[in-house]
Amino acid sequence: MTVAIHSFDSKATLVADLAARIAAALDDAIRRRGSASLALCGGTTPEPVFHLLADADIDWRRVIVTLTDERWVPQGDALSNQGLLQRSLLAPTGRACAARLVALFNGAPTPELGLSQTASALADLPRLFDLVLLGMGADGHTASLFPRSTGLAEGLGEAADCVAVRLPDPSATPRISLSLSRLLAARSVMLLITGDDKRHVLDCALAGGDVHEMPVRAVLHQSATPIDIFWAP
Repeated sequence: MTVAIHSFDSKATLVADLAARIAAALDDAIRRRGSASLALCGGTTPEPVFHLLADADIDWRRVIVTLTDERWVPQGDALSNQGLLQRSLLAPTGRACAARLVALFNGAPTPELGLSQTASALADLPRLFDLVLLGMGADGHTASLFPRSTGLAEGLGEAADCVAVRLPDPSATPRISLSLSRLLAARSVMLLITGDDKRHVLDCALAGGDVHEMPVRAVLHQSATPIDIFWAP
């Protein structure tokens, strides 16, 4: 386990630092290899980071953006992570709108029926992301790798790049998620959390235990890819 925890006094300080780090990583990738790729989580926690990053002075035409996971809903749905990105990072008023977005949702009736098309889209991305930004839920899920979900075992394996996900609650929106192996195929993996409750969950995950009960443990307790954790109260 190679984990570094970066703690901040406030969310505002965290947001500024994380946005600067992401911009620097993308700029470095462009200078070294001519392009950059990143996979981003959704949700309200990273949204301020995306707004700040949207005006970063880098060559966004050389950046490919995708998502770590997605609810199986159209872009215009309020629950869509793609919609969140296009209202924040990729908003038409910012520099980052020039980036190329590779969506996970493709309009198929279900994530199971759309899985092969999403996998084909992901296959066109560089095999190694320059950066992956993850979040974590109060139940220890990350991306859409949820405890007790259909698709979790495959998502924690190495055979697939993405998996269809069904939560135990039949009323929950079905999802699609990058697999653990695809998330960890990155030069840099960052985990963003805020609040004391999430810090307690993180401490429990760092202590070890069954990855199926807290899938984020599978990210934290591996040695192939270093993990940088960013936390503020």
